[in-house]
Amino acid sequence: MTSLFQGLDTNVTTTIVLLSAALAAPQAATIVTPGIDRACQLTPEDFDEFRSAAARSAAHLYCIHVGDGTGTGADPRNGAGLERLAGEAGGQFLRIAGDPAPAMRRMVDDAGGFYIAWFMIEPRPGKGAVDVRLRRDGATARYRRDLVRPAVESKTVSTRDMIRTTREFRALPLRAAAFASRDADKTAKVVVLFEPLEAGVTLASASAGLFDAKGTLVAQWEPESQDLAGRPVMAGLAVAPGEYRLRVAAVDSRGRSGAVDQDVAVGPFPAGSVTTSGIILGVQGPGTAPFVPRLQVTPADTVAHVYVEAYAAGPCAGLTATIEIAPAVQSPAIVRSAAGASPLETPDGCILFGEFPVAALAPGDYAFRIRIQRGETVIGERVRSLRKAGR
Repeated sequence: MTSLFQGLDTNVTTTIVLLSAALAAPQAATIVTPGIDRACQLTPEDFDEFRSAAARSAAHLYCIHVGDGTGTGADPRNGAGLERLAGEAGGQFLRIAGDPAPAMRRMVDDAGGFYIAWFMIEPRPGKGAVDVRLRRDGATARYRRDLVRPAVESKTVSTRDMIRTTREFRALPLRAAAFASRDADKTAKVVVLFEPLEAGVTLASASAGLFDAKGTLVAQWEPESQDLAGRPVMAGLAVAPGEYRLRVAAVDSRGRSGAVDQDVAVGPFPAGSVTTSGIILGVQGPGTAPFVPRLQVTPADTVAHVYVEAYAAGPCAGLTATIEIAPAVQSPAIVRSAAGASPLETPDGCILFGEFPVAALAPGDYAFRIRIQRGETVIGERVRSLRKAGR
């Protein structure tokens, strides 16, 4: 079992089922079991090794204790090792003494519908504990209780070295987002926004690149010195429509290195049906700057703005958009506003720009919906997330 878990792809969710009539638990040093000298002995170290392999795997384990078919059921003492094995992997322990169909059906149902949740942790090495609680009735959370934080890099790694690898660099935590819009006939424009998670960080260098499905770097951005002063930093790339991986790497003035990856879908933007660019959120800029993009709003912001381009939507006159903010994608709106349309340089494109209040929003994540309308008819809809920071 340890070798099996070690050989699995760590990025693929896999279900493993172990069925057995008996598996012994590790023997305590003070207990002598008759015939133990002739048995295969399992030690606590064996289970420790298995737990270490399971913690690095995306596999989920079901340990099933099978009865002997006599109708008397499965002797719980014979399944102690199976129960221990399931616990070490954060898996499920089931006991079958009769019809196996309910247990098999449960496994199929579990594998047929689930969500994978990711969360960020403080970039400090060492071990910690995880506790996950769900608020939805009938749903079960399955997770590793032991949290191992990988060591953080102590040496500075250049952006040139970080951009061309998929390795993680966590000394400088970053956040990033990408927004695609139509450019020329064969290319699309990708606006990349990124910034350090910590306030007051000065960036010394940075780089952003888009990689195709083969892992080839197809577009790269290198900043001028003044480009790194704003928050967020804004980069521009041009690529053909397709699926890409965005990688942003940066080094701060303290020599800390960080990188972040994100999947990006770029276009296509066909004529003849309503398509849109990515939705960029921002605030009123200082002085004459009408719009400054933001990755999140803050308690100091009372009003935010939205910018989105619509293509093949017909004349801009009479085109409007409804802005909605809701606790979740399918939830009723708690904030509503509107956006007006103005023409792009191209004849079939329109800019939708509007503002909406954010002062009353509590810190947290929200669904941001924009519905493009001509009159009362909705001709397009886009959804993205909106985060309001606590400070």
